[in-house]
Amino acid sequence: ECCPEMRDGIGTFDAVLMLGPLYHLLEEEDRIKAVRDAATLLKPGDGSESVLFASFVTTFGHLRGVARSDPGRLGREKEWYGRYLGLEGDGKGEGKGKYTRRRDEGVVSYHVHPSEIRGLFEKIRLDDQPSSLKSDLVGQVRGLGLKVEKIVACEGFLGAELAGNLNALGEEEWRIWMDVLERFAGDESVLGASEHLLAVVRVVDLSAIGEEEK
Repeated sequence: ECCPEMRDGIGTFDAVLMLGPLYHLLEEEDRIKAVRDAATLLKPGDGSESVLFASFVTTFGHLRGVARSDPGRLGREKEWYGRYLGLEGDGKGEGKGKYTRRRDEGVVSYHVHPSEIRGLFEKIRLDDQPSSLKSDLVGQVRGLGLKVEKIVACEGFLGAELAGNLNALGEEEWRIWMDVLERFAGDESVLGASEHLLAVVRVVDLSAIGEEEK
């Protein structure tokens, strides 16, 4: 069921921002539900200009933070980080991507490998939860799902620390750097260098995609 507080907004927005919740939900089923609920707020109908923006934190970004502040931690907590990185077993262990080492302080988060993002959205259909929708919208979302249009690196290939150094530049020099970073922000080889990633997601007609692939 969609959250009661969201019901009046279903099917009414041109854009929805998810800038935080997906990296604080440890279980995939919870992330899927959150995305589905957020997507139902978009104006329905395939081909609309409605868009969902969703942010993620990367495992590589976390490791860079460890290297900056406490590089010895990886060795001291080798077993824990083995689970976190999926280095044990088949690489899909229960602890992969789950930052829980500070759970006793109330700090937990989920960090992704860039290759995981598209698969999350591809698992979602907008018509598998009709009871959460207004009755007059159910027919309009029949057969619709989500597709990632692009993924961009928020800090770019510099990562957070080096990107922060640019703030001391003059406006013209800063703009030159921004133009370069923007040009390569969606490059697949750059995504792992950024602490945060932003997925730009559209509603698509899944049946039409299936026909095109035949």
